[in-house]
Amino acid sequence: MSWDEMFDEGEPFVADRQESLRAAAREYLGANGDAVDVRVRRCLEEAGALLASGHPGPALSVTTTAVELMI
Repeated sequence: MSWDEMFDEGEPFVADRQESLRAAAREYLGANGDAVDVRVRRCLEEAGALLASGHPGPALSVTTTAVELMI
């Protein structure tokens, strides 16, 4: 099947792909969600400590890491 044929079929291909991606995300978070949560919490705690000690730049970097982990 060519690239054009896949998209000529329209919505079913896109809907199947989206459901597949959702299922993969659910499976990953079901298996690893607690570990991700721990890492995010550690990053936010570290960012708070950095900010409190007068290091806003590194605090922002660590906060950005937490956001990336959540995404």
